Amino acid sequence: MAPTLEDANISKLIAKHLLKEPALLRVAEILGVHPAADATPEAIKAILPQRGVPWKQLLYGTSLEKKIAVHNLKTFYGFKALEMLERAQGITAPPAVISQARVDVSGSIDAAFTTITRATRPPKKEKTHKQPRELLKTLASRIGRSPAADLFASSSFLDGDLAILKETLSKSAGMLALEIVKDMQTQGTVKGDTMELEIKNLSEYARRLGEQPEDIKKSLQHLGGYAYGITFLDEETQELVITADLLFRVEFRYAEDMLDSSTLKKYGTKYSSFIIGEPAQRIIVKLNKKIAASLAAKKNQGLGGVLVTYAFITGQKTLSDMAAKILNFTASNHPKYGIAWDKLYKHLELTKQAKAQGKPRIQQRILEALEELKALGHLKTYEYTETTLLLQYTNALVKHPDHSRAPAATEPGLEKD
Repeated sequence: MAPTLEDANISKLIAKHLLKEPALLRVAEILGVHPAADATPEAIKAILPQRGVPWKQLLYGTSLEKKIAVHNLKTFYGFKALEMLERAQGITAPPAVISQARVDVSGSIDAAFTTITRATRPPKKEKTHKQPRELLKTLASRIGRSPAADLFASSSFLDGDLAILKETLSKSAGMLALEIVKDMQTQGTVKGDTMELEIKNLSEYARRLGEQPEDIKKSLQHLGGYAYGITFLDEETQELVITADLLFRVEFRYAEDMLDSSTLKKYGTKYSSFIIGEPAQRIIVKLNKKIAASLAAKKNQGLGGVLVTYAFITGQKTLSDMAAKILNFTASNHPKYGIAWDKLYKHLELTKQAKAQGKPRIQQRILEALEELKALGHLKTYEYTETTLLLQYTNALVKHPDHSRAPAATEPGLEKD
């Protein structure tokens, strides 16, 4: 009877992983017979089930399952090789050579065991934390580059309310905001109706975000020195409220003797500023009260929070500003989400750009950003027509409750305002 295609494929695996295994070859040289010489497809189909591995896993399993099957076979024939060495009579090879062969085979068995153990070990539960939807929506709309003449780029102290309302926020500052909110939930304290975090080492944030400590200091001031558009849900009226407020209250605190110097120069606004060239003793960051209330609520309150992985933050480092905007925007919505192009421009604060540069150009930038998010592992699919865009994201970065619900319960229509 001619061998089946399955048997032929198993024979190839025997030749690749057993007959050419260095430790088994050394034993074959000593004994004149290979320990796996009797390894046939029929034998393999019998051996693997005895070790708790379905033989078809060797051919049709995932890459990890195939690896487990192969290393189970290496373990089986490794022990067989040791038994053959123990039972052999009249071996002419020097004792040192035989001893080394035993060491090699034992090492091969240990390596196989290690691979099996690691592959079958239950995966560590991925750590997640909450991010408030209000903050995600704010970052989605505000991340971008400031105009060259923007007062936000000024290196001086701005008095008064002239520059307090800010339309754009750098991606780096946005990532820092997410980092701070994450740390507030594990290292911060609840103070009244807000959450507070004390920072003494800017270098740690600089390391995490790949920035210089001075850049982190400026980003902190930007987060606390200007108001940004924030979206809230009014619990009483169920109205969506769009307003402007400080995302954080940021206090740079210095030693008392700093007051004696008349040459100190400040950077920032009257809401938050630091002394140029002088390290702060500590920095106190307080979260916006409405965002803190929404984040801390056990039941739905406001827009609430959504569980994300740490890679949700760090993954933004390599993204374009547009992709970072869309990542934060999608995280604040259902995993499967339909929206009209014009409404998407509105949520991402791209309406003015679409008018000035033309919708086709802005749409092309968005499509390129969607490809970035697919490469990141966040976006599963997207489809679009002339008027609408339908997005579906995975649970790799955002752990939305809809991911564990029945498909029928996660089919939203187009977004409504």
